[in-house]
Amino acid sequence: MRVRSDAGFTLVEAMVAMVVMAVGVLGLAGTAAVMTRQMGSGNRMARGAVLARSRIEKLGAQNCAALQSGSGSVAGFTELWTVTAVSRAVRVTETVTFRGERQQRAQTYTTMFPCPANP
Repeated sequence: MRVRSDAGFTLVEAMVAMVVMAVGVLGLAGTAAVMTRQMGSGNRMARGAVLARSRIEKLGAQNCAALQSGSGSVAGFTELWTVTAVSRAVRVTETVTFRGERQQRAQTYTTMFPCPANP
């Protein structure tokens, strides 16, 4: 009498395992591409925030009477700041525009500086 050995895999089981593994690897590859794009976008947003912070710090170091609205461009980033006098303060709104993955993106930051000389 012959004894049948069940050790090992059949051809069908091996092919199913390869298909499952291929689907998993393709999913990981797609996720890696998305993550790379997201990291680039986050990097640009962080650089825009640093640029805005720098401008706001420069404006905050000036006398309130000397503050003026303006614009500038640095390394692919465009910034526009507006200075508005309000009661006993100055409101500064800084908008940083940059090229995103598919379109122009803008970030807006607003802060207030106390100015006792303003009525």
